[in-house]
Amino acid sequence: MAYIPLFASKFMPVLGILGGGFYCHNMALSIVENAKEPEKNMRNVFIGYLCVFLTYSTVGALGVYGFTSEEFASYVPSLN
Repeated sequence: MAYIPLFASKFMPVLGILGGGFYCHNMALSIVENAKEPEKNMRNVFIGYLCVFLTYSTVGALGVYGFTSEEFASYVPSLN
């Protein structure tokens, strides 16, 4: 398995992604509050959670494949 340092000088891009995630979660409340048809909020929130779940699951599965697959071992020094 590949080694991913959590504390290193190359950690800044990950912090940017995390910061963007926190920012987008804060926007969700105002989107729901200002909905054109508030009676459909439950459906819309469910669809939003479903889309996020599918996105996270896809990225997670591809990440596991990318970090553990033998096909990518030549690109990751810790796998050699």
